[in-house]
Amino acid sequence: ADEKVTNESLKNNIEYIYIEDSEDEESRCIIKGDMKGYPTGYLGEVPSNIIELQGTADDLGRALAGWWGPEDSQFLIVIGKNNKKCKVVNGCLLSSDGKTLYYYVGDGIAFDWKVVIPDSVQTISPWAFAQARVKEVVLGKNVENIGEYAFSDIGWWSDNFKLTVNKKLKRIGKKAFSKTELGKVVFKSNVFMEPSAFHNDEEIYYLKKDVRKWSTVLDKAYLKKDKMHISFCKIPQAKGYQIRVKRGKKTYNYVTTKNDFSVVAPKTLKKNYKTKFTYNWFYENKNKIEGTPAYVTVRPYKLSKNKKKIYGKWSSKMILTMTEKNAGWVLW
Repeated sequence: ADEKVTNESLKNNIEYIYIEDSEDEESRCIIKGDMKGYPTGYLGEVPSNIIELQGTADDLGRALAGWWGPEDSQFLIVIGKNNKKCKVVNGCLLSSDGKTLYYYVGDGIAFDWKVVIPDSVQTISPWAFAQARVKEVVLGKNVENIGEYAFSDIGWWSDNFKLTVNKKLKRIGKKAFSKTELGKVVFKSNVFMEPSAFHNDEEIYYLKKDVRKWSTVLDKAYLKKDKMHISFCKIPQAKGYQIRVKRGKKTYNYVTTKNDFSVVAPKTLKKNYKTKFTYNWFYENKNKIEGTPAYVTVRPYKLSKNKKKIYGKWSSKMILTMTEKNAGWVLW
């Protein structure tokens, strides 16, 4: 843990207790204050056997993001005796007012088939369900925001994970469903999705038939040799897509019916392009933007009765990177 310390106040906020007589060499990590400002992966790849919370757990999921090798590094999260800032409902660790879902702690069984998020929840914190052993999640009726990486790596345990959304969902953070196979997601509302919220293999459907309220999400956008490679989630209800690449005052538009698109890059765009950027947290400290980056966005369209294009909403912008590895999908 000391190797990951970047802030003295955070270091002083944690106490480790080791049980020497235990056959399994048990250890307890006591978080003595509110969990705010913790860096991604702060608690390491193999956390203590027991993590005791004595305050809020805002960054618990983020701090546990580096956890890997679940077969030999299981841990238990407990609420301290005098901690009135957290509670557990339906296996979900919540804030005291129930509006924020900090982390999924489970119902004490090895594999939960279905999790129903309480209706009090409005925000699901980053990494809240990362690597959770669940097959299905039903959002409570008041969930509006899903944080980055919130449901990442559930595919490690379950193929064809099922998500049931509500009518109030407004925003999904970057890579929220990284390495989690949904197959499809059906939206009941207009949802803003940050880059790589879903893999481009997933399909997005809308209950509302008005294409002007639809949007998709970019998964990859990178420059390799002489070509731009751009991929995004398919909307089967759409007829096609308009892709826009903008660098400085230069704008380039393309039309395609495919959600995995490649095209020869304009010479003016390739010239002196040195943007090094990643949407993967593991390499974020290596981000480097030199010169003017190019931004990619996409929107769906349908054809009217007289064959005119009716466009949907533009997706969130994604930086055009120089390698596929940094483009969006790779987690490690």
